[in-house]
Amino acid sequence: MTNFVDCLDLAKQNEDYECELQKLDFLHEQERSKLLALRSELLHENQQLRQQLSDEKLKEAKDFGCQTLGPNYEQIFKIANIHWDPSDPNVSVDDITAKLCEKITFLSRNNMTLLNAQQHPLEMPSHYDPINDQSTCLGNEKIENDNQNVPIDDHLDKLSLREEPEGSFSDQQIVESVDEPSNNERLVDGERNTFATLNELKLLKEDLDKKEMECIDFRKRLIENKTEIESKESRLIEMKHQYEILQDQFNVIESQLNTQLNENQKDRIDLKKFKTQCEKLTIDVENSANDFKKLTIVLAAKESELSEMRKRLESIDLTEKSSEKDSLIQIKQDQIEQLTSELDRLRKHLVETEEIYSSYLKESQNNIETYEVRLREQEAINSTLVQKDLERENSFFLCLLRKLHEKLEECSNRKHLLEDENEQLKANLIDYQSVIEQLEKG
Repeated sequence: MTNFVDCLDLAKQNEDYECELQKLDFLHEQERSKLLALRSELLHENQQLRQQLSDEKLKEAKDFGCQTLGPNYEQIFKIANIHWDPSDPNVSVDDITAKLCEKITFLSRNNMTLLNAQQHPLEMPSHYDPINDQSTCLGNEKIENDNQNVPIDDHLDKLSLREEPEGSFSDQQIVESVDEPSNNERLVDGERNTFATLNELKLLKEDLDKKEMECIDFRKRLIENKTEIESKESRLIEMKHQYEILQDQFNVIESQLNTQLNENQKDRIDLKKFKTQCEKLTIDVENSANDFKKLTIVLAAKESELSEMRKRLESIDLTEKSSEKDSLIQIKQDQIEQLTSELDRLRKHLVETEEIYSSYLKESQNNIETYEVRLREQEAINSTLVQKDLERENSFFLCLLRKLHEKLEECSNRKHLLEDENEQLKANLIDYQSVIEQLEKG
């Protein structure tokens, strides 16, 4: 019974593990699909934002150049568009726009100083006399700015040395056109607009940084989800391993149960055979009991006849005539011979019945011993599912064995009684023989 309960528990645990595995697989697929969709959306959104920012920067820079510097600034952006390679990872639109803006601011400052010098040529020395230190500082700053602008100028020179379309202006022509006094007011407005666009670019850069931070957070979440998925997959692998172990145990227990059931089936067949043998023995015992009853009736009748013969012998008058005595003696001898023959027949019959019953007793004792051995074996084996049925069958066989014991005891008692009666008959025969001898002598 314990093995059967363990099998049921294992089957239930197996079903629970299968349901949990299916649920985990379903959740794993849902999480994976969600993460992939979210990743594709974020990548698409990031690409759109980058494209939008680059387009806005180019558009604003072009609009600003068209509004402030007119055809000269458009020419600068034409040069930038011609010589800018989007596939080059080292050069970006931000770098080119920043360098161009720095160049424009530097040129606007130089133009402002030149304009002031042209308007007030006499005031410049008197203005710089009291602040020589400041002029030296400004000169140093100008040298530093020139040194900083050297790589930008080199980069612009490299860009200008590439193939240019027909009708485009060189950098020197652009600078000369910017240096004209008629464009001074436009340069001031352009400087203001450049600072405004730079502020807008800073804001856009901050937004881009925010988006990048969001992307970083999302990447962290992706990594966390990936680790969680890996942990769940490892747990799934462990559960599958446990499931395989339990399945192997279940198969072993099932094979043991099948072998035990086959053995129990064989035991049932043997028990059925023993039942049939027991039924045959009970029929034989009943027949022998009927024979005993008949023999007891016959013996009782013979005893009554013997008692009558005794009475007759006792009532015989010894004083009768010899002829009558001889005839009576002859009659008595005939009767005695008949009785002796009948007694011999009964003795033979008793011996035969005794032998038959002794053989029956031996067979029954052997069968009882075999049944007891089989019952002990069955009691030792029957610790499985069919224990109740076997206990019922054992109880039935125990009842049969008790009945057989009782019948055997009855048979043994009857045998003892018949032996006693046989001894009495032998004693009576001896008495009759002595009486006959006395009659023959008399």
